[in-house]
Amino acid sequence: MPMKGLFTSLTCFCLILPFCSTIYAQVIHPADGELFREDVIPRIDIFLPVDSLDWMLDPANLSSNHHVRAMFIFDNGTMRDTVEDVGFRLRGNTSRSSAKKSFKVSFNTFESGRNYQGVEKLNLNGEHNDPSVSRAKVCWDLARDIAVPAARSNHVKFYINNAFRGVYLNVEHIDEEFVKKRFGNNGGNLYKCLWPADLNYLGSNPNLYKGMQGDRRTYALKTNTAEDDYSDLAHFIDILNNTALNDLPCELEQIFHVDNYLKSIALDILTGNWDGPIFNKNNFYLYHNLESGQFEYIPYDLDNTLGIDWFNIDWSTRNIYSWSPGSEARPIYDRLMQVQEYKDRYSFYLNEIISSHYQSTSLFPRLDHFKNSLDSLIALDSFYPIDYGFSTTDFQQSFEMALPYNHTDAGLKPFITARRNAVLNQLSLNDIPPIIYNIQHNRPDNQENIEVQVSIQDDNSVNAVEFCYYTTDPNSVTCVSMKDDGMNLDGQAGDGLYGVIISSLNQAGILHYFIKATDDQGQESLLPRCGMRKLFVGRSNISLAIN
Repeated sequence: MPMKGLFTSLTCFCLILPFCSTIYAQVIHPADGELFREDVIPRIDIFLPVDSLDWMLDPANLSSNHHVRAMFIFDNGTMRDTVEDVGFRLRGNTSRSSAKKSFKVSFNTFESGRNYQGVEKLNLNGEHNDPSVSRAKVCWDLARDIAVPAARSNHVKFYINNAFRGVYLNVEHIDEEFVKKRFGNNGGNLYKCLWPADLNYLGSNPNLYKGMQGDRRTYALKTNTAEDDYSDLAHFIDILNNTALNDLPCELEQIFHVDNYLKSIALDILTGNWDGPIFNKNNFYLYHNLESGQFEYIPYDLDNTLGIDWFNIDWSTRNIYSWSPGSEARPIYDRLMQVQEYKDRYSFYLNEIISSHYQSTSLFPRLDHFKNSLDSLIALDSFYPIDYGFSTTDFQQSFEMALPYNHTDAGLKPFITARRNAVLNQLSLNDIPPIIYNIQHNRPDNQENIEVQVSIQDDNSVNAVEFCYYTTDPNSVTCVSMKDDGMNLDGQAGDGLYGVIISSLNQAGILHYFIKATDDQGQESLLPRCGMRKLFVGRSNISLAIN
């Protein structure tokens, strides 16, 4: 008998907001806005006292995360803003020792609660390893294309005290503002997971996962730090490592958004990202989404991709089903690949990304745009050549060919072509059952109809989708058909979004439900896979409550 998960899949009760709605496992991508516009290359200026800058750049202080006071100016040609008293510091790991350093701008260090254009912090990344200064940008864009929770980014011209520091990548910071925009809530635990974050089981005591790596935790809690409660992470790691494979889908999907993760690693492996959790046990976030009760996987630091190599490994041909090093356990990959359904869905996502996004027809024009728009700025970037000897010619050629440096074994376009061909040759595609995701519904009052929407994806045609529910008697389940005909709150006919309207219950109570989808091959899926979800109907008389 599978054990019950620590977290229930309940719909949180919205007590006083009649327009409130719930979205399960939906990734919402905010608009670029002025800060992350891509039709221009904005200018970002930082002004700070010379002695503060000298202190920050002193080799003795390179590991410090101390913020100095600075002034921030943003100018994209349409708007120009000045923000006084921002925090400014170095960021990164090995990049701190580089000549072209990376920096963090914090708008709320010296003024609590302040943000700029909806963000509290910005990461200004020098991309010093990458002669094209474009690999991370391509990968962030691809992640957003496939609806993975990904940071917004754009190239910027960066100046300190009016001195040009070069072309930088402006990357949205992952924090409580980030998860609020993507998942609609930010009260859950957010963990930043850096090397050696292998997600191996250390024991049932949550404090065992507070281990230090140097001056930081391997799993660093970024929200709810006063409580410092790692119980949810310990439980997730326990389920991931110790549940019998036959029971793993039922148990894991209660606490982990598996499909989002499968899409994320499909993109990692397609782009040759060795610096993530699977190969290098590094660079990801986990957010405990309070709406769904599931952990959400969030990618981080996507610069060691698309042909950057420090291991003398040909990442363009590496097997898609043997990505982990093999000498060490990577349960977040190895265990999921032992579940045939997950392996098949991972393969489905790889094929889908290749078919829709990872193509020369869409990626090469994007790369040409970066090369043409950045070329004249790279020529003025005095920090660009210092670390590895990159030249302006290297910048131009980096898109087309390998360069004679230790880590630049492939140009971007040749890598993309070679990797795409290798993956297509390695893919093993099997029929998958329908994928059910993005359940949405209203918060009905006693007399209001219940409105439900859900998205369905399949490698074949979907024959039927049903919404099955009961209110008081679990032996009396009613199933009604959900439609994709454009007339049942389902968007456009045939768009994969299904809807249904359930007549009002005429009383307060709890609606227990699941959704079932069947394709034309007879494959069937349930969401949730085990048990039922709950939808509260009615309003509370409490004037104010916090859930």
